[in-house]
Amino acid sequence: MRFLLFLISILTVPHFVMGQALSEVKSDTLTDATALRPADLVIGNPSWSFSSVDMYTYHFSNGLYGNYGMQPSLMIDELPVDINFFGWQSLNMLPIYLPGVEGITTKSSPSTYQHTVHTAGVIDFQNSPVSPGLHAGGNVYLGNETGDPGPWVYDSTKVTPNVDRWGPDTGGQISFGKDSWYGRGTYVLRRHQQTDPLTHQRIHRTMRALGGTRFYPVQTNSQSGMLEGGYKSDRLTIRARGIVAEDRNYLFLQPFGREVPSETRYGQLAFDAKYNRESWNFGLRYIVNQKELTKRNPDHDYVFDWSQLGNLLKGSAAYSNNNYTLTGAISYDDLTTKAPGIRRINDAITGILVSFDLSAGGTSRYRFNAGLNVSRRQTAKTVSALYNHNEGEGWEMQLAATYSETLPIRQNSFGYWITRGYSFYRELGIQLDSPLNLGKNSLYHFNLQNTLELSERLSFSLNSELTHHTDLNIPWQEVDYDFGTGSTPGSFEITGEQGARFGFETSATYQTMDWLRQRLSTHFRTTLLGSRRYKNYFRQVPGVQISYRLDLAPVRNFAVSLQGRYRSSTRWIEFNALDGREYQDIDNLFPVFSGTYDSTLPSQVDLEIGALKWFWERRLSLQVTVQNLLNEEVGLHPIGADRALMFNIKATATF
Repeated sequence: MRFLLFLISILTVPHFVMGQALSEVKSDTLTDATALRPADLVIGNPSWSFSSVDMYTYHFSNGLYGNYGMQPSLMIDELPVDINFFGWQSLNMLPIYLPGVEGITTKSSPSTYQHTVHTAGVIDFQNSPVSPGLHAGGNVYLGNETGDPGPWVYDSTKVTPNVDRWGPDTGGQISFGKDSWYGRGTYVLRRHQQTDPLTHQRIHRTMRALGGTRFYPVQTNSQSGMLEGGYKSDRLTIRARGIVAEDRNYLFLQPFGREVPSETRYGQLAFDAKYNRESWNFGLRYIVNQKELTKRNPDHDYVFDWSQLGNLLKGSAAYSNNNYTLTGAISYDDLTTKAPGIRRINDAITGILVSFDLSAGGTSRYRFNAGLNVSRRQTAKTVSALYNHNEGEGWEMQLAATYSETLPIRQNSFGYWITRGYSFYRELGIQLDSPLNLGKNSLYHFNLQNTLELSERLSFSLNSELTHHTDLNIPWQEVDYDFGTGSTPGSFEITGEQGARFGFETSATYQTMDWLRQRLSTHFRTTLLGSRRYKNYFRQVPGVQISYRLDLAPVRNFAVSLQGRYRSSTRWIEFNALDGREYQDIDNLFPVFSGTYDSTLPSQVDLEIGALKWFWERRLSLQVTVQNLLNEEVGLHPIGADRALMFNIKATATF
């Protein structure tokens, strides 16, 4: 029987927990000596693929929806945060103060988390609990990339060949805990100076083409703040928080084929309560989300003017005994969306989820989930079953099967809002040869995970997945070539496609000594069958990713991390028109640059090393990181910035 179960393991996918090193290391060992911004906590996990035009904002994908499809759900301390604008979301917009992060949980496969189905995966940043008394801390981060012309390219008195500035980022946190009560405040400011010559020139020319006449530096500024407070006892937990965030950025809009200068704003008020009594657990949650997307500067002629107000009310109840747990949850999400051309501004989505968890014989566990999302005209259903087998001898197996549908409004794509009447695409010159037709995304997903603990220090996992998309909305924009901006929008369309994908992952963790830990992970993805567009779309996702990480803390208050990543080549058919076309300095940038476009990104190896040193009983710390040690320019998008050898320094004070 064991042998048969082991053979089945050719089909597995992970129930993956990142950040374990952050939450389980001892106080005198390494947490993470390479993480500088929130995305760094996710990038090292090969279960996620990612792309970026500016190396500041990333598109993450669990391999099921591609780079421009549904994005993973984001959470802070198990409460959702919605900063998704047409599938574009910047983690730098989150009020995440990295020294206060205890861990990060990511699930890259379709799964139920916090009584909600997350088909595109979930990323949950978890803050450390507030300690008794008054505490405060702050940090500052600076980075410098070699080779690019620097942020003062248009000021002849300040031009130098090597002042490409990343940051400065600053952040701070203050907290107070007494008895069962706590309060915490967080503020973060992140800045990024885009001085890659190609993207810098394209953005300036785009600004002029869209009506911008006043010069301003090509710089991204993201700032956010969070206030939270709560009460916790043996039976009752109450939390309340407020978030305010804004991001002055260059939103990469796939239907446009390049960036659009924009400003995104986000606000949240959230209340969450949990009560347990004997075998019962109850939960109540109310969240208000306000999102706005507008033009970056008043003198721009174009108008985004897109805003959405959401009110989410959710309740849950669970009954448990020694053998089973029965959980039910119901939610009501009221959305008001305003934008030019949208005629019906109100939407309401009712969600229902029922879960049954059964233990059998002490070695096996079964879980069944059934959910519905009901909008005005459509219903999306999700059904899943999971079997977990644990022999108690260092081997555990988990087999899961899921059928999931996603409402078009939950996909939150730019194309969806066009079908609702949003007229902004006309201002950008985006062509529609035929009306867009979006249906529900639907898929079957099968995965199996085997975990082997060969000893207290060595563990190994084998995971694989099989996905069949019965209907996948694929946005497609084959851009045209433009000498000044590189790309200009061609004809945009969205088609429903079918196909199948297979993925296989291995992971090994070896803790040689208490102060030395190694982890090697590989992830393989491929398309088994599908339409031509389906196959071309997923060629943008790396077929092979390999990650190696070494953490060591040989002495108290000093730690070193080494991380290496390999990505196989990718092919971006949408940019075929740019292949072999020339780009060059036409705005008198310094230094003069030129080259040719290529819609194929070569395979790449990225190595980075970081050292972290604490001082004064861990009140002060200094982190130094060197990225791209091989000094081979690393790009993540055909028209995106390349990153060369880069030096970073971050200082943190905690009292």
